[in-house]
Amino acid sequence: GALAGATTGDILDLVERLAPPSLAEEWDRCGLQVGERRSPVSKLLIALSPTLRAAEEAVKRKADLLITHHPLLLAPLQVLDFSKTNTKIIATLIKGGVDHLCAHTNLDKAEGGVNDCLAASLGLLDIKPLGVGEHLRKVVVTLPAEHLDLVRDALKGVGAGSIGPYKGCSFASSGEGFFTPLEGSAAYIGEVGQEASVNEVRLEAIVPESLLDGAIKALLTTHPYERPAIDIYELLNRDERGALGRIGALKAKVSLAVFAERVKALLNATGVRYVGDGEHSVERVAVCGGSGADLWREAQKRGADALVTGDVKYHTALDAAEGGFAIIDAGHHSTEAIVLEPLAKALSAELSALDANLEVEVFLENDPFVFL
Repeated sequence: GALAGATTGDILDLVERLAPPSLAEEWDRCGLQVGERRSPVSKLLIALSPTLRAAEEAVKRKADLLITHHPLLLAPLQVLDFSKTNTKIIATLIKGGVDHLCAHTNLDKAEGGVNDCLAASLGLLDIKPLGVGEHLRKVVVTLPAEHLDLVRDALKGVGAGSIGPYKGCSFASSGEGFFTPLEGSAAYIGEVGQEASVNEVRLEAIVPESLLDGAIKALLTTHPYERPAIDIYELLNRDERGALGRIGALKAKVSLAVFAERVKALLNATGVRYVGDGEHSVERVAVCGGSGADLWREAQKRGADALVTGDVKYHTALDAAEGGFAIIDAGHHSTEAIVLEPLAKALSAELSALDANLEVEVFLENDPFVFL
């Protein structure tokens, strides 16, 4: 339906639909950082980092909400000393009436997020996830057949049963359950002290670890039994949706040196450096926006010829060179800034669908590094 008078909470819900918080790393801080859910919003500004400049820009442009990729409050604050930059940013936002929220590692991993945008910007085809995804669990429960749809819908509602491009996957088989209600039980079926049997359905679904608590809560809320038997199995397979990087192929082979030049132009980077032989030919390419150089071994294992990322450390570069693998360092900034315009477009589209008349603007700061 129409979204009359959008709030920070409404926008946060939209952002989290695009980049589910369950995808975020454990150490990360995502979501609302400054402000409150009920604040009214008529204009929002999207930036890469919550810098003082971005905060001042939000105030100057009369935005009500600043959305950034990087968090403002990753480390806990001890003192609100406004002479310190980080606290000054918070003060600027509060005084200017600007709320702040961020989507960090959840936006890195999300479909259409940082790494999908980076792969698309470089013209990669047949893009697949790269890296280790989230641990999976299998939830198994038995219940009377007449409650199957209710319980299955509840599991589906919390995101259980997503496998690749399919959602709401589950399996049900019929069987017979036996039990003896004891004194003090409020049995759904059967008499105290008498063994009872009931025709039941065994329902099972895969759940990522981060959604497990929600899935159990959904089961307990909708299951008709006083004490439902719920089994949770640890699986060895992982959820590929939780993977950080992406891997794909170029239309045609090019040399590493030529590809590095192309990366610089396509990402509008101020400077690019690479590890490896410039004549080495590149066709399969892995990407990880920001600081993803640690993925190089995984990329090599998956048949990539090069990895495009930022923040490459000296020893990582040395290891890759010794291992015969090419890395292109296009900088943290340039490998992530490519998400801003697509994120603005995606939010605008979601808002238009809700008939919300909001202004969405992008503020692109310069890379802090100056290349000579």
